[in-house]
Amino acid sequence: MPFLIFVNAAILVFLILLSRSFPTSLRGSIFNPLLFLVLLASFFSVDFFLLYLEPYLEIYEEALHLTSPDVESAYLYYILCMGAMSMAFFIGLKKKGGIGSKLFDFVTVVRNDSDVVMYIVVTLSLFSSFVLLTSGSGLLSGDVSRQVFFMENKLLRISFSMIPPAFALFCRNQDPLSLKCLGMFLICIAIIFLTNSRGSFILLFLIYGYLFNAKVRKVSAGWVIVLIPMVAYLLLWSRYVFRESWRYDSMSEFVYDKGGLLGVFFQTAEVSMADVLTTIVTWSEAVYRYPFESFVAGIMYPLPRSIFTFKPLGSGGDFTSEFSPLRWTLTKSEIVTTGFGDLFLQFGYLGSLMVLFILSYLWVRLIKGAISYSSEMAAFIVPLLIWWMYLFTRSGIFNMSGAIWSALLVLFVLNFVGFLRNAK
Repeated sequence: MPFLIFVNAAILVFLILLSRSFPTSLRGSIFNPLLFLVLLASFFSVDFFLLYLEPYLEIYEEALHLTSPDVESAYLYYILCMGAMSMAFFIGLKKKGGIGSKLFDFVTVVRNDSDVVMYIVVTLSLFSSFVLLTSGSGLLSGDVSRQVFFMENKLLRISFSMIPPAFALFCRNQDPLSLKCLGMFLICIAIIFLTNSRGSFILLFLIYGYLFNAKVRKVSAGWVIVLIPMVAYLLLWSRYVFRESWRYDSMSEFVYDKGGLLGVFFQTAEVSMADVLTTIVTWSEAVYRYPFESFVAGIMYPLPRSIFTFKPLGSGGDFTSEFSPLRWTLTKSEIVTTGFGDLFLQFGYLGSLMVLFILSYLWVRLIKGAISYSSEMAAFIVPLLIWWMYLFTRSGIFNMSGAIWSALLVLFVLNFVGFLRNAK
């Protein structure tokens, strides 16, 4: 284990040094894509270390007995994944140019069209918020899981999921300190708050922060010391209010019952890289996935399963139905497989590393291409690409695909608005 920890630390240092390959505005900034990954990977490393010290699995309905060598095997695979990503980033950043010159041409649309799209999405979301508040669904009180509610109300899910990419499109050419940009930001925050989507909440701050970093002042990576406690408290508070308040009288009681703050974040599903990846590497034969099955599921994401009954589940659905069937039946709440585990289930040990290398190379080349194309394009697409990387790493391909489809839907509305304008 000490050797693996050393190799892991070396990879993180390599990524920190490699982050200087980005433009000046992102060097040493908290919004540098690779520094964001380093921060995320640091939490995963702590997760593996704690699991190694005390092998436990509390996220499943039946006890699964782990040993320290099981955790070491999964940790080795995780380090190889990080190594494959790092080499892809190195090659992608050292190569001149980027990917996406044709893909990014929509940035030339009339700027007012972006405003119209934002107003359409906000109006739709406000109507959805009214339905949410008057439906008596029990979502806000924690009586029904977010997954079940939005599975039964897909139109609400669609309208709410469009808010972050629509805001990214809206604000890309704005002054972040203008009343127009700040006002829309606060409106979006208020709407997202009602959906119990902590991810969208953080994504909105990521989008606004990136714009602020690019147009007002570079936000040093040192601010992570302040932001980590703030984000941690947001995650803790929102989890208690929306999901745990029905069975605990106070947040402190909830934290105490979970074994303190370390228990809340590292011994539950809040940070579950080590638990899940160890389970997958150790018992992968229990969940069989065809090669590219998650990719097909992602492509078919917007298609209703009631009509397209052959539509595959995401890897998290298959994984949860196998290891926590009661949880899956009652709440449809997934135990996420992580992107590494998702690829492992589909392609095996070596195959998953190859696919991960390709995905990482395309990711960093898209970021470089967006930055090279224009500052407006970078303000729109780079925060989304950072977030999609997080969703892939933390959740898997299917959940990342849902976020990508939301952005594509926003772009479809943008082009439709432009078509109507030109048709006059």
